[in-house]
Amino acid sequence: MASLQDQFLKAGLVNKNKAKQLQQDKTKQQKIERRTGTQTVDEAKLAAAELQRKNPERARELNAQRDAAAQQYRENRLNRNERSPFERC
Repeated sequence: MASLQDQFLKAGLVNKNKAKQLQQDKTKQQKIERRTGTQTVDEAKLAAAELQRKNPERARELNAQRDAAAQQYRENRLNRNERSPFERC
């Protein structure tokens, strides 16, 4: 599987020089982090982690709403069937 950088190059979104510069910057940042023992905060990674945390919660809420609507629908169908045919008129 091609890396994201390769995909961007192939699509023409970045050129080789820009990709090389970004890779050098990333390597420099990693070297600094190793030397100093500190880490930079990557907002994209934090946002992705937050989204992954919220997705199951959202799915549970939607499932509960769907189940409640289905239960109400079944109860309404059952109530309609329990009536005598003369009540429908």
